[in-house]
Amino acid sequence: AAITTGKIVQAAYAVNTTEITTSADADIVTLSFTPTSASNKVILFGNCGQTRKANAGTSSAAGMTIKIDGTSTNARAQNEGYPQSESDVRGNLSCIGHDDCWSGAKTVALKSSGFGTGISFSYQSVPSTLIVLEVSV
Repeated sequence: AAITTGKIVQAAYAVNTTEITTSADADIVTLSFTPTSASNKVILFGNCGQTRKANAGTSSAAGMTIKIDGTSTNARAQNEGYPQSESDVRGNLSCIGHDDCWSGAKTVALKSSGFGTGISFSYQSVPSTLIVLEVSV
């Protein structure tokens, strides 16, 4: 269920400035998060300040998603640079979503989810950021 009201009880963030060149399921930035209560919710936010699509056409595009211990959430962004006819296309991606909390520590990861080759994240060391907000509902 969507979060309509609540109070932020905990926040965590991580930043990466190392360029990642890949198309699918690579870690862009990760953090370990332990909720204060399994009955709470988390708001998830990911941003890649600069992506690069090296190849023109429909054979590649940038995307990203947020996963919790490898399980997909509803936070995703897709198809940046598709179907651009130019090569060396720059852009940025953001995604936001929410999920139920859990017990114990889990890894929250902003991951690439594009397709094809020649896709870069945190291009030219522009930061990628992952933010997790725990909300008491």
